[in-house]
Amino acid sequence: MEDVGGEYFQELLSRSFFQPSSTGKSSKFVMHDLINDLAQVVARDTCLRLDDKFNDQEQYQNLKKVRHSSYMQKYYEGMKKFEIFDKAMHLRTFLPFYTRNGLNCYLASNVPLNLLPKLRRLRVLNMSRYDITEVPNSVGDLKHLRYLNLSHTSIEELPESLGSLYNLQTLMLRECRKLKKLPTYLGNLIDLRHLDTTNAHSLREMPLGIGKLASLQTLSNFIVTKNNGQQLTELGNLIYLRGKLCLSGLQNVVVPLDAREANLNDKKGLDVLLMEWSVNSDDLRDGRFETEVLDMLQPPKDLKELCIKGYLGTGLPNWIGEFSNMADLSLDNCGNCASLPPLGQLPSLKKLYIKGMSVLKQVGCEFYGQGGVQPFPLLETLSFKNMPEWEDWYTFGDHKEVQPFTRVKSLSLKKCPKLLKMLPTDLPCLNNLEIRDCPKLCGMMPKDLPCLNNLNISVCSQFLVEGSSISLPSLTSIAMNDVPLTSLQAVLEMRSMVDDELISANAKSKHPSSITSLSIGMIKKLELLPKWVTHGLMELEALEITCCEELKTLWKNEERVQHSLSLPAFRRLEIEGCPQLVSLFEEDEDDDNKGQHEQQQQQQEGLPCIVRRLERLTIYNCEKLEKLPRLLHSFTFLGELCVYKCPSLSSFPETGFPCTLKTLRIGDCEALQSLFGCLTQINDSNLQVLDVQDCPSLTCLISCRGGRLPPTLKELQIRRCKKLEALLVVEEGMEITCPPLEHIWITDCDRLKYLPDALRNNNNNNNLRNLSGLYLNGCKNLEYIPEGWFHSATNLAYLDIRGCKKLKALPHGLQSITYLTSLQLLSMDIPHWNNNFKKIGLHSLSSLRTLLIEGPISVAEDEEEEEEEEEGVAGSSFPIDGKLLPTSLINLWIRDLRNLEKLSSKLFQNLASLESLEIWGCPRLKSLPVQRLPPSLVRLTIWGSRNLTRKCEKGKGKYWPHLAHIPEVDVHD
Repeated sequence: MEDVGGEYFQELLSRSFFQPSSTGKSSKFVMHDLINDLAQVVARDTCLRLDDKFNDQEQYQNLKKVRHSSYMQKYYEGMKKFEIFDKAMHLRTFLPFYTRNGLNCYLASNVPLNLLPKLRRLRVLNMSRYDITEVPNSVGDLKHLRYLNLSHTSIEELPESLGSLYNLQTLMLRECRKLKKLPTYLGNLIDLRHLDTTNAHSLREMPLGIGKLASLQTLSNFIVTKNNGQQLTELGNLIYLRGKLCLSGLQNVVVPLDAREANLNDKKGLDVLLMEWSVNSDDLRDGRFETEVLDMLQPPKDLKELCIKGYLGTGLPNWIGEFSNMADLSLDNCGNCASLPPLGQLPSLKKLYIKGMSVLKQVGCEFYGQGGVQPFPLLETLSFKNMPEWEDWYTFGDHKEVQPFTRVKSLSLKKCPKLLKMLPTDLPCLNNLEIRDCPKLCGMMPKDLPCLNNLNISVCSQFLVEGSSISLPSLTSIAMNDVPLTSLQAVLEMRSMVDDELISANAKSKHPSSITSLSIGMIKKLELLPKWVTHGLMELEALEITCCEELKTLWKNEERVQHSLSLPAFRRLEIEGCPQLVSLFEEDEDDDNKGQHEQQQQQQEGLPCIVRRLERLTIYNCEKLEKLPRLLHSFTFLGELCVYKCPSLSSFPETGFPCTLKTLRIGDCEALQSLFGCLTQINDSNLQVLDVQDCPSLTCLISCRGGRLPPTLKELQIRRCKKLEALLVVEEGMEITCPPLEHIWITDCDRLKYLPDALRNNNNNNNLRNLSGLYLNGCKNLEYIPEGWFHSATNLAYLDIRGCKKLKALPHGLQSITYLTSLQLLSMDIPHWNNNFKKIGLHSLSSLRTLLIEGPISVAEDEEEEEEEEEGVAGSSFPIDGKLLPTSLINLWIRDLRNLEKLSSKLFQNLASLESLEIWGCPRLKSLPVQRLPPSLVRLTIWGSRNLTRKCEKGKGKYWPHLAHIPEVDVHD
């Protein structure tokens, strides 16, 4: 049947009814708009798309004729959307289409309960990608059902009634990661052709009688259980299996002959086979027994992919080298195998992965197969990993008559700690080479790698490269970590060597290096970057230096290198974990004493060519870094500067930042006291994003008198700077002049007392007129926000002020309905509600979408004070003032109101658009006006309200009948 359907589809494809998708995926097809329009006209009466609107009463009446329905899934879906199916009593196809890019959708639990009994003629039911936890028993009444898809759901078990769907042909359970068991009587579904449980990792057993499913073609996973090892024999009857099959739990096979009765050899349709023995089994394992079992599980000769995992037999069977179509082979944790089978004689093998063969010491001639035949004629990917005893790899050396790896494009060696000898020499097509954690590998690197693009060598302390003999003309990316300095030098100096036959001697000297990315790390004895590291890298875009513990500076004195080095394409520099790094450039000791004339002359001469076009500079975890280059302001292409965990950095160059700098991010710099120390650092700045975090010594951003924030600033973030007292030097007339400023975050700055004023400019416009988001959290000593910030707050969309205990009143501009016309999010403590918004009433905020009300949290010495404060303000009911909330509200979040006992019955009176209600940390809350909850509600979260939790328990609680229509209900103590 599937073959006939495939032929029909190919016929339609050949006639352009369908067309291959431009995404490049072979399984994706599209339909031309004209064909789609024609199909809709022809199928108008029998096909229904829920996303379409009904234009007339006739279409609504025609629902009785509808046979097939589809719709685009939305994140939250309730019963109202599906009420239309009350009329579609002859529906055969229920088919949602998923478009959420990895996120499951939420479906109200009452939808399957109410919907399925009405659709008794269904042939196709797709509930995939819904975050449902159970399937109702009524699914067993869908006697005509052929196709059931529950993939990517959270179900733990299927109803036993599913065993009565005798017409079912396809059961899809892919990615059901919580599914623990299948129905007991699954074997009754004698028409079942496809059972897909791919990645249903919690599934522990197969039901008895699965061997009766004689028509089965797809069985993604067959699990052999501990107490029923003979169940493997049931596979013998499934002669039509095709595609991919995984046999797991093979350590539970009791009798080797049961493996023979599985009759894998006759299942000609199988393309992919996985055989898994549990590596976590507590039982004693008999290697000879497992050898016999594997020998009897011989697959069909036409198999294309094979993976053997966790096998503890002492050897691999002879049949493993007899597959003519085998393209992909993986031997994973075959811990007792001391040798490899003749895999080189597999004529179609393209990918070979060998991992965790813990007793293997030598890869010898037997690996390549019998003589007279070129081994591995099509091999493209070769990987060895976790081979703790592997010492020797025979690769034929210089024997030109045998070259087994001439087509290999990717070679990977990882965690082979005893491997001594070097790689194969015949790698003319090698594109990617990765060697990692092979500390004793001390042979020579292959001499001629004309196609090598990516070289990654890490933790190979004895790895050697003979610089005079290698050729790497195509290399674009180098990553070398914990290798000898001489090997790094050899690779970098020989990177552009090209055979004389390709480029003449005259042209060779001008041949540009193709390296675009260079990463070096854990290089011993590297105190500065020698010229050979970057010399001639005309196309280098990114340089990364990590964990070089002796590195003190990157380059010598600026004046000495500016003409000798040139990196015209250099854009990104990242330095991480270099504890001895003091500066980027080795500057003269008397640099700070030079006269003004000398400094101007040096600026005119320009920066070293090596960093002239740098766009992004990141420095992370460099303990002794004390300063950045004096001529940082001359990095005329620098757009982003990030400095993190540099505890010795106390200030930035007096000459300031480059005028091109748009983003400055600073974090965990313990000694930093200010960002801008003089006016010259500010006046020429075009900074747009300023992000400062965890700088405990920072007292102010601008330390010079008369200094102001950069006038181009759009985003300001300051977090956890405990000593920050002010943004600017505290003096009369300090003000902020940043018309483009859109968002301000100031969080957990305990000593912050003042914010600079924002006065009107010459055009009588507010200097913060574009501010759309203000977030002030945990600033315990902040006393006021200047009135000048909000002369006109018409653009303010997000206002979040919490944990500011001394802030008694907000500016008048934030208390006027006239000015808050754009406010969409409002988060506040109870005191601010009481002192400010209680006067105006939130119901007048016509644009408000999200409201968060939070009570004070008792901590340390403030506990009694805060409890008294809450007692006087919060009361036991919400809303506190009894007034209505705005009708535009979509999200309502209530947190830490410890005295709250109930929500007012009037709370939801006019909240017809409310979608999300969250209640956190309200331990005394006992009741919820569930009968007044708006039908628009799609998400209900209650945490930390034990009395309420019990009433909302799914299927049992008193409130549950009133909550079942809500797609997402998350209730916890």
